[in-house]
Amino acid sequence: MLPPAEGLLLFLGVGFGMALPYLLIAFVPALRRMLPRPGAWMESFRRFMAFPMFATAVWLSWVVGRQAGIDGMALVLVAALLVSLALWLYGRGARGVLRPVAAVVSVAAAVLAVAVLNAPDVQAEADGDAKLAAQAFTDARLSQLLGEGKPTFVYFTADWCVTCKVNEKLALNTAEVANAFAQAHVTVLEGDWTRQNPEIAKVLARYGRNGVPLYLYFPPGSDIARPQILPQVLTPQILTELVTAPVDGTAGPA
Repeated sequence: MLPPAEGLLLFLGVGFGMALPYLLIAFVPALRRMLPRPGAWMESFRRFMAFPMFATAVWLSWVVGRQAGIDGMALVLVAALLVSLALWLYGRGARGVLRPVAAVVSVAAAVLAVAVLNAPDVQAEADGDAKLAAQAFTDARLSQLLGEGKPTFVYFTADWCVTCKVNEKLALNTAEVANAFAQAHVTVLEGDWTRQNPEIAKVLARYGRNGVPLYLYFPPGSDIARPQILPQVLTPQILTELVTAPVDGTAGPA
């Protein structure tokens, strides 16, 4: 968690970076002359830009499916269909009987969305075939393992976190890493922050983080306050060397 001044400076930098292309075009005439002239291509470009939005919708549907199962995903798609229908009716200037129909369709879409939000979490079932066996994270379980002197690897993830999913696919859930962890008798704890778990939020703050991914390794006999904090982009080599290298001290929160 950054101090207020550093947080404001960070967002100032992000805002400046987003505005920089517009500032350059506004103040550098040579760049303006390089821009294509307005024409029919703009209409085609506008329609083409719908496809990135469709891709985002597909990804978000997958996230819902991971959390609420195939039925939850279907409900979301039906809700999206109803929203599209309602917008089409309003866009056609719905009058008379069509206006209440559009309102009913909008309400039905909202009801379906609420139903998905209240759906039970089915992630554990979806992850049952992962190669790296992991237990659900709790702070109490972590304290118990460290009290017993067992080496422990903890990772915090979320279904909407692209970096998390890439690391899990290319590094964590590989046979090489699973074998290395098994030989070193490393216990793995997984913290799912997809639904903003309050306990996990406190643990993230403990190690100076306010988001995922976060990867922690506690060598045998290490203290809960000073784990080895791994980089946010993992490779199988990083993980295998982590559990096979001699313990030479632990690194505190970065």
